[in-house]
Amino acid sequence: MIICPRCKAENNYDTAYCFGCGLILANVKKSIKVKNHGIYPSELKIDEYALSVDLSLSEAVKDIPIVSKAANLLIEYWSKPINRTNLLGNAVRVGPNQISSIYEIVKELSEQLGVEVPETYIKYDPTYNAMTLGTNKDHLIIIHSALIDNFTREELKFVLGHELGHIKSEHVTYNTIAYLCAVGFSGFVSAVFKPLLLAIEAWQRRAEITADRAGLLACCNPIASVQALTMFALGSRKLLEEFNLQEFLLQEKDIDRLYDILNKAISGTNHPYTVVRVREMIDFCCSETGQTLLNRMKTRRRHEGYFSSSKKELSLIRAETTFNTNKIAATSSRFCSARLYHIFLIC
Repeated sequence: MIICPRCKAENNYDTAYCFGCGLILANVKKSIKVKNHGIYPSELKIDEYALSVDLSLSEAVKDIPIVSKAANLLIEYWSKPINRTNLLGNAVRVGPNQISSIYEIVKELSEQLGVEVPETYIKYDPTYNAMTLGTNKDHLIIIHSALIDNFTREELKFVLGHELGHIKSEHVTYNTIAYLCAVGFSGFVSAVFKPLLLAIEAWQRRAEITADRAGLLACCNPIASVQALTMFALGSRKLLEEFNLQEFLLQEKDIDRLYDILNKAISGTNHPYTVVRVREMIDFCCSETGQTLLNRMKTRRRHEGYFSSSKKELSLIRAETTFNTNKIAATSSRFCSARLYHIFLIC
C-alpha cells in the first residue's frame, strides 16, 4: 500500500490519488505499513538489481518505437492467442482451485517482486525449462512438468522468480520475438532476420543474468538458487551428491574465446553458459549490492509472514568478486552455513 505523506491515509498500491485528501501519489515513495514495525520500503526497482548492460540495451531497443509497436501487434493478435489456445487445450492452468500449491508459490513471488499474478500453465515436458511469453503488459508463464517432479520447492521458487523477473524487468516482448524467430518462422524468414536475431540473443544473454538476480531476490535463498542453476547443467539429483562446485567453476577458464564467439553465432544461444550463470550468482550474492538487497527482501518476507523452508538462515559476508581460484576456494567461508558447505561440496 501507499501511505499518504499529507494525511497518513493508507491507499492501495496502484492508487493514483489519495482517497483521503486527493494528493497525487505518482511520485510518493511506495511503502508497506507493518504493525509494530513502522514503515519500510517495499518497491524493488529494476535498476537496483539489473545488469547495467541489460538496462542500456533495453533502453536502446525502446528508442525504436516502430519495432516495439510491430512486436506488440504481432504478439497480441497472433502469437499469444495461438499459444494460449494450445495451452488451454493441452496443458493445465493453475489457480486457487487447480494445483493450488504451485499457484500459491506464483502468487507469493509476484507479491515479493511487485508484479501482477500472471496466467500460469503446467505443460508435460521431460526437459527442465520454464518460459514467459506475450508482451510486457499481457503475458503468461509455462512450467515444464519435469521441473515440478525433480526440483525442490525452494529451487522451483527460484525458477518461477526468474520468470517473474523477466516480467518485472520488461523483457517479455523481445524474448517472445526471439522465440518466434527461432521456432515460428520459415528458414528463409529466419535467415532474413538473422542479424536482428543475433542482436536480440546477445541482449537476452544479459537479460538472463538480470532475471537470475530477480529470482534470487524473490525466493531469498542463495543455496536453492545456485543449486537450481546447477541442476540445469547436471540434470541428475542423484549425481548432485558427487558434484564439486570448485571444479565446475574452473570450467569457465577453459572456454576458448574464438570458439565461444562462433558457437553463439552459429547455434543461436540465447542463454549464458550455465557455468557463467552460477559464477554470476555467487558474485552477486557476495557483492555489497546483493547482500543489501537480499537483507531488504528477507526483512519484507518476514514482515509479510513468508519464511523460507530452509531451517538455517544464510549469513552472507563481504568478499572480493574477482573470478579467481582463491575466490572459489573461499566460497564456503563466504556463505557461513554448514548446509551450504555440504551442498556445494567445497573441500
